[in-house]
Amino acid sequence: MLIGGLAGIAVFEACSGVLMGAVLGLSSMVVSILFILPIPAAFFGAWFAGRPNKRFSTLMWQSVICCLLAGLMMWIPGWFGVMNVWTLLIPAALFFFGAGMLFPLATSGAMEPFPFLAGTAGALVGGLQNIGSGVLAWLSAMLPQTGQGSLGLLMTLMGLLILACWLPLASRISHQGQTV
Repeated sequence: MLIGGLAGIAVFEACSGVLMGAVLGLSSMVVSILFILPIPAAFFGAWFAGRPNKRFSTLMWQSVICCLLAGLMMWIPGWFGVMNVWTLLIPAALFFFGAGMLFPLATSGAMEPFPFLAGTAGALVGGLQNIGSGVLAWLSAMLPQTGQGSLGLLMTLMGLLILACWLPLASRISHQGQTV
């Protein structure tokens, strides 16, 4: 899950500069400003996930659905050849929000079984996230960058990866009903 979240963010960062600069023809100053606009959504997602008295499974489902919906929102305009600043930034902000929720939730779940090895487990998870992000950025470089279709496809695949990782865990966690 964590790999899919970071890889989705990384692939947006890898592709957005090309799409906004070369395809939309925006100046480098405008691209630089627009590039950072979705980032606060990740912080808002982390805050949203940390609100008290919310069930862990509910927050996880919200996170997974945000990432999957964001990928589809990025991909569908690409099918119709539509691309503008809004069709790039709104889905990106939604994915960043979902990933911002996912990072603290999934990290705490991944570290819980290893309380005395949290540093080692954290380093392992971080390394795997970096490898996954690099592989997806490399894959995106091999796809055409003439519209947002390739970016949307990859972000949707990351949303599906997050969903595929969450589904087996969701059935086990739903019986516990823990609040955050």
